Amino acid sequence: MELNIISSSEIKNFQILWIEVETIVGGMVIQLGHAPAIIELKPQAMLSYCISSSGKVETIDSASGFIEISRSGVNLLLN
Repeated sequence: MELNIISSSEIKNFQILWIEVETIVGGMVIQLGHAPAIIELKPQAMLSYCISSSGKVETIDSASGFIEISRSGVNLLLN
């Protein structure tokens, strides 16, 4: 599954197995085939994702933003 992290300064792309996010409606784990949605991220929340090739789990802080979920990937739009 493709993960695109989009901010005002850069775009990063990863192939991932899953991503775990905190949204304003609660926590979610998103995997390939997830139902499409656009949801606001919880401000100041940690996000974690698992890189496909290595199995390594990475984390990032999100000040605020949105997550756009499709059946084949995720776009994180960060402020």
